[in-house]
Amino acid sequence: WARGIIVCYSGFSEEAIKGFVTGKRLNIIGMDGKDLLLILENKISLKEAIKKKVRLAGERNSFFVPIADIMESR
Repeated sequence: WARGIIVCYSGFSEEAIKGFVTGKRLNIIGMDGKDLLLILENKISLKEAIKKKVRLAGERNSFFVPIADIMESR
């Protein structure tokens, strides 16, 4: 079972977020520029960010959950 990350510096539209999960098994997660900035500033490690994004993707059936949301729920 392959997994992937899609990085889009400017973020994702609501249509894109819905389109990634409609009628498919969710096997990708998304990261945007704000996510990358938090990782590069050492606010969260890349490993922790991916692990939490994968878990929340399954729970929320959404391929993109902002890292800022993840950090608020710590």
